[in-house]
Parts: sequence; structure tokens; C-alpha cells
Amino acid sequence: MSPASTNCSAESSPSEVAAPVNRSLGRSRLLPYNRRLRHLHGISIRNLDLSVLFRTDREQGQKERRQHQDRHDARGSRDNLEQDGPGQKIQKPPQRPGLNQSRRRRSTLNWVGKSPQVRQRRLEQATASRMADTWFSLHRIGVDEPIYVSEVVALAMNPTYRFFDMATVEPQVSRLENVVLKVWAKSETMMEYEMLVDQPLHLPSLQFVGKSAEDQPALLPSNCLLLHLSDGVYSNIGRQTPQRSRAPSPSPSPLPSSWPRAANGNEARPTSSYDALMRLSSLDECIQDAVGTQEKLAAQINSILSRSGGKQSQERYGSVYGATNSGGSRAKKLDSSPLEPLASLRRYVAAEKRQLSSRINVRASLVESLKTRREAMSQGRRVQEGAQEDLVNAGMKLRSCELQLQKSRRGIRAQRRRISEDLSWIYPVEPVPHKPLLFTIRDAVLQALSDDSKGEDPATTAAAIGYVCHVVHLLSCYLSVPLPYPAEPQLSTSSIRDDISMMMMVQGQRTFPLYPKNSVQYRFDYALFLLNKNIEFLTSRHGLKVLDLRQTLPNLKYLVCVLMSGDGGGGGGGGRNGPPAAPPRRLPGHVKGLLRDRLVATQGSP
Repeated sequence: MSPASTNCSAESSPSEVAAPVNRSLGRSRLLPYNRRLRHLHGISIRNLDLSVLFRTDREQGQKERRQHQDRHDARGSRDNLEQDGPGQKIQKPPQRPGLNQSRRRRSTLNWVGKSPQVRQRRLEQATASRMADTWFSLHRIGVDEPIYVSEVVALAMNPTYRFFDMATVEPQVSRLENVVLKVWAKSETMMEYEMLVDQPLHLPSLQFVGKSAEDQPALLPSNCLLLHLSDGVYSNIGRQTPQRSRAPSPSPSPLPSSWPRAANGNEARPTSSYDALMRLSSLDECIQDAVGTQEKLAAQINSILSRSGGKQSQERYGSVYGATNSGGSRAKKLDSSPLEPLASLRRYVAAEKRQLSSRINVRASLVESLKTRREAMSQGRRVQEGAQEDLVNAGMKLRSCELQLQKSRRGIRAQRRRISEDLSWIYPVEPVPHKPLLFTIRDAVLQALSDDSKGEDPATTAAAIGYVCHVVHLLSCYLSVPLPYPAEPQLSTSSIRDDISMMMMVQGQRTFPLYPKNSVQYRFDYALFLLNKNIEFLTSRHGLKVLDLRQTLPNLKYLVCVLMSGDGGGGGGGGRNGPPAAPPRRLPGHVKGLLRDRLVATQGSP
């Protein structure tokens, strides 16, 4: 099928074309002669109609059917003449008046009693003929290569395409005012896209519709083009003429009756208004006044130069040209001096000297800039060398600090080993013979938390727990390990505090006794559990693992033995009954009397 070209004014009915534009919607900001392609931002199509693609084929088929019917009627008339005989006239059947004068209204009986599904299917079939996939392309006049190609809008009767920006294209394209718009369409029954509109657009001749697409008139013709410019929406209703149209072009509409007519009866054409003519007259007077002022100034300059400098001023400045007159001619040059070549040479020499002096100044400034940069670079190198030396010295100091730190750590471990040996000597934890997992601390027996331990003496149990609490408290201080449950060692009346559990916050009592006498049993059991958790926390900080949390004294003995076997500064070795290697020497404190008593006791011991 050949491409079709339509014009909304030619393809629509007269009632549709006559839709007036609402003047209350505003006015366009762009003057008609200022509209260019760069102001175009989008294109929309309203009342899509694909019947124009099939109109030619339909008209050709109707013409062939009429010819065939005429031949059939002529053949039937000859047969009737032969049967009736010559001389008899053909009696035509009476015809109802007005049968073919007007079309009968479409019947709606086929919609009565139909189910909603059938009605929906018929509505879809009715709208499918008006819906199609469309896209458009913009071309320069006489050039097949498109300027812009839009996206495809699928199955739409009023497609609105994506907005674009023509200000980024080449200047010779963005300044165009004439462009060709081609719209391509394909319905569900078509195999390929067909050209629906081939419309040349003259942007200054477009008609302003409104500020937005919602401001368009109520009635729009078929295949009406809406062009979105920077100041509003324009249409080509009654403005454009199709480049190729199958319908005959409409005759130009006559001028309104309100316009005046000439005396001979011909129509009077509009001309410029009185205000426009007065503005043109004022502008012409201003131009003539400016030309006269220019001529006066030129004459005054020439007279001043001739009086002040004479030949010297003429040699230096040359002749002055007169101003252009109204006809565009120029005045003649002043008479040149016979010494003009020498004066020109002198001017050239002076100009070269000025240029040379400027270049010398530029060279001096560049030399000064280079000198400043060299000094800054040398100063930067000195700073960099100083920083490098400081870095080397800092590295040496860092290595010495690392050695000192290692030495301090070894000394701390050795002192902790010595302190652990002292604690094991002050609070000895010894096993009870013939009773497994039963230990004593300073001859006080402490059993594991079980039902068998209820028959023990409460005073002995409280004393043993007080010793354990004191040892754990001292170890946390010497090892710099804060306990999760802080304890208050007070021999047989020691206590421990729980600041972590949320349950204790509800009850309001966070301190628990470490003695069974005169205390609730479950509070004592919970306090002993917290003490065992402290011992487990100390052992875990040294990479050890507790097998049974209820064994208080075995776990404490295990921790003290591990601390005594460290690699301190006094060398390896065990406790007081171990190998002959002695523990590290006690560091002297500020109280020299205590140190003297310690030395005396050491010297008096065998």
C-alpha cells in the first residue's frame, strides 16, 4: 500500500474544523517570526484515524461494483425489451420517496439482551480499528535523513510521545522554521508500518491552542497534530497545506465581512497600522540624526588635527576618513605629505621598539617567576630532607621503644609470677588426702556447691569463701583484669555484687552474701555462682578453660599454678618447692623500713 498523507483540516468535517480557540487560555510568549525548531519539545496526535490508509482501495472497489451493476442493469433492460416487443415503454416500479435521500440510523437491536462479555468484546472490536502502534520522524525539507526519530507508542488512539530537546543539535538545524513531520502507524491487522501523515510544518504559521494539552478545544479533527513548544501547545488546524494529499485542497476562505472593501468591489487587503507607520517614521528620523552627528564629529576632528599639528600630526596619525553620507559614499582622503614613507618607517620603528620593550618586560617577569620557583623548590627540598632525617631518627627511637616495651612486658610477667608465688604461699590450696576433688585453703575445707555440702560448718565455709574472694580480688588487681562481678572481701562476711542481670533490677537487691549463716540459701548459692564466674573469667583471659564451674578451689589452684609457671625475667621454674631457680627480686618501694625487714628476714632464713 502506498504511503498516505493527511491534513487535519482537509480530512475532518466542517463542524470539526470550525472549533474556535478559547482566547481566555492565555497568549503565546513567542512571536510568530521567532518560532524555531529549538523551541519544539514534544508532539502529540489526537483522534487517530487509519481509514485514510484504506480509502483509495475502498473507493476503487466501490467504483468497480457500480460499473458491474450498471452493466447488469443494461443487460436486463435489453432482455425486457425483446420480450415485450418494440414500441412498449419500460414501466419502472414506484419508488418510495426519500428512500435514498438520507441514510437510515444504525440499529441498536443487536445490543439488546446481550451478556456483558459480548458487549465488552464488541466494544474492544470497535476500538481496535482506531488503535495502532505509531511513531514519528522529523526531516528537513528535501532531505531523507531524519533529524529525530521518536519511540513507538503501542496501541493508542491519542498517542503522546516523549519530550525531547532540539537545542543540542547543530545550529543550522535548530534555527529551522520549516520541517517535515512523518507519522508511521501499524494496526493489529497490518503486517508492516505505513506512513499515515507526511506533513510539512511552518512553525510561524501554527495556531496557539493553550498552555498545556488539557487546554485544547473540545472538538479536534482526525489525525490532529499538537506541537508542544516552550511557551505552550500549538496546532496546525486550518494552517498547513499537505505536501501530498488525496483529497482536493479546499478553496481559500473569504475575508470576514467586517473588513472594508475597495470602491470597485474588490476585497481590501490589510496593511500596517498607524502606530507601526509612526514608529518607522521616528526610527528613520533617529537614523538621519545619527548620520548627521557623525559627519559633524568627523569634520571637527579634521579641523582640530589640521590646526594643532599640521604636517606632523598628519604624518603621525594619517588622514581621517569622512563619515558616510546617505547614499553610502565616502569622503576623500586628506592630502598626504611627501615625507609619508619616512613617517611610516618611523612609526614602524616606534611600534617595534614598544613591542621589544614589552617583550623585555615579559622576559624579566618570567625570569623573576623562575627565580621564585627555584627558591621555593630548594626550600621544599630542605624541608623534605629534614623530614626524612626526622623519620630515620623516629624509626630508631621506635625500635628502642619497642625493645623497652618488650623488656617491660617481660618484667611485668616476671613480677606477676612472683606475686602468684607469694599468693600461693600466703593462701596455700592443698588437696585433702584420700578425698578426690576436695581442697583446703589455709586449712579451711570448701566443698563444691552440692547437696553434700549442707552438713559442713557454716563458719568454716564462710572463712574459706572469704579467702578465695580475697585471692580473686588481688589477682584481678595484679593482672589488670576488671571482674564482671565486683567482690568485697571481708573474711567471713564477704559479699559480691551483680550489676549486669536485668532480673536483679526488678528485685532491687544486687548485693549477695558469701556466707551461709543468717542469709537466704538461694542468695548464698547465687553469690557462690558469681564468684565461680569471676574465676572462670580470669582463667579465660589467659587462654585456659574451666571443666567444672562448681569446683571453686581446684579452678583457683589451676589458675595460680599457670601464673607461677610463666616465662618471667627470673627464668623458668616452679614454686617454692620447685627447682632451685629463684623468683625475680622484689622491686624496692618507697617504704624502706619494709624493705629492710624483708632483707633481714631473707638473710636470717636458712
